[in-house]
Amino acid sequence: MIFQFIIILAALSFTRYIIQRQTIFKENVLWTVFILKIVFSISLGLVYIFYYEGGDTLSFHQDAHNFSSYLKAYPNHFFDIYFNTASIPLLEEHLIYSSNEPRALFFSKVLSFIYLFTNSSYWISSAFVACLGFWCSLALLFELQKVKVNLVLPVFFAILLYPSTLFWTSGLLKESLMMISIFGLTYSFLNLYRKKRIEIITAFTFLLSVLMLFFLKYYILGLLVAFVFPSCFVVLLVRFNLLKQKFLTPLWLILTLIFLFGGTFLHPNLSFHSFLDVLVRNHNLTLSLNNTAEGIIVFHDLEPTVMSLIANSPKALISGLFRPFPWEVYSYTAIMASLENVVLLFLLLTSILKVKKIELTYMNLITLSALIYIFASCILLSISTPNLGSLSRYKVAFSPFLLTLILSSSWFRSKMERFEKTIIVK
Repeated sequence: MIFQFIIILAALSFTRYIIQRQTIFKENVLWTVFILKIVFSISLGLVYIFYYEGGDTLSFHQDAHNFSSYLKAYPNHFFDIYFNTASIPLLEEHLIYSSNEPRALFFSKVLSFIYLFTNSSYWISSAFVACLGFWCSLALLFELQKVKVNLVLPVFFAILLYPSTLFWTSGLLKESLMMISIFGLTYSFLNLYRKKRIEIITAFTFLLSVLMLFFLKYYILGLLVAFVFPSCFVVLLVRFNLLKQKFLTPLWLILTLIFLFGGTFLHPNLSFHSFLDVLVRNHNLTLSLNNTAEGIIVFHDLEPTVMSLIANSPKALISGLFRPFPWEVYSYTAIMASLENVVLLFLLLTSILKVKKIELTYMNLITLSALIYIFASCILLSISTPNLGSLSRYKVAFSPFLLTLILSSSWFRSKMERFEKTIIVK
């Protein structure tokens, strides 16, 4: 109990240190967001306990507890516990996730290290993960401010105030660590862009983020490698004066093809021979686990072929971005998701109508790449998981990107200036 109190006090002290040291946001704003993160992390657990009556977060809790307890009892078996779990039948038989679910098992193992310090307390561990996400988001925002690209407020709203992102990335779910990893990748790129040199901490952050994403959400890493990494590479070449403007588009297209091909080697499921089969298999598995037709996306003659994927992509894109529609709500959580989707649709249509001119500059390549990533991840996630309830959680992999692009348009930035005096320190 005393050690748990020390953990809470240390987390609060570190948060206070960060907030007081920074000179961008007003302190009361950051404390409000911090409290929201903690509240949402607790709310996530309560929703799973009393509304869903079970689910991923509670399973992660149980397995993390088993790992940490076994490590405390047999610390000399560290390697086998984390790298050869199958060799310890006494531990494996108590685990909910087996080696057949490596991504869930990996997250439980990572979580168990936090459980060592929180004495396996679900609530303190969940709050600590929320703190970690808050600290990493601030590190990203601080670096963004130093680069001076006028994106601090859009990103602030997208990652710290957007309800679904705040909810699904503030507790003991893989999405929390996934988002932290994406923050790490973005921070690494911005730091390299600003300083024009590779620092040890930046390289470590990049590699750790890549590894975390690979073991948690390898398909998200594959999409980022295929569509976002090439544009980032080109931007860095321009930044280092190694590329002329006239070679910008051709090199970007060539690199995209190369990275797209290379991404297929990240995981067997991403290979050309397996990708479509795995996609349809996951789709069929999701349907088999649903006992009702409510909240299900129905695709037409879905088959593991390129033509079938193209034919069903428009419906997948619309469903992933904006469903459930208000007339499709079937539960309390669907009502909340529907309201958020209506707001998102309004913001998106407004930003599109207000666009006056588009120029393909080297910085706009990142915008284009982000759009391709958003569309691709939305389509693929909608097809592989045609359950609107699950999709509302999985879409946090791309929704912050979309909201950032919407709010960073010149029209929205002009409207958001009125909020600056209440959020930003002048």
